Amino acid sequence: MPNIGGVLKQATVDVGAAVKDVGKEVIGNDEVGKAIEQGAQSTTQNPQIDPAIQQQKRLEEQKKRNEALWVIDRYKKIDQAQMQVRQASKQEEMQKKQVEEQQKQKVQQYKVVEQQKRQQVMAVQQAQTRTEVKKGGG
Repeated sequence: MPNIGGVLKQATVDVGAAVKDVGKEVIGNDEVGKAIEQGAQSTTQNPQIDPAIQQQKRLEEQKKRNEALWVIDRYKKIDQAQMQVRQASKQEEMQKKQVEEQQKQKVQQYKVVEQQKRQQVMAVQQAQTRTEVKKGGG
């Protein structure tokens, strides 16, 4: 779809230039020529655009603005969703590390308890061997 405003502006400029040229050639520098030249200048400097075209442009610009706002909103929602996923993943990883750390502590405690049991068993065995080794009375 061609840009209607641009086409109208170009047509106005072309007509204005033609009117200037014709006015200079036909009339010269008299009052009518000056009036024609002023009319041509005012037309080329500030062209009047049809209100319907202005309304259509405003609607198109509003539509583009709404689409841009929708895209921005969509990207914000995607960003928030990604952030939530990252946070959930971090939390899950932290919980996993806590569970692993607890397991390590339990294993360490079990090893300590087992070591203590072995030491007790060895102490009992040593005590039994000492008591059994008695010198005979004779």
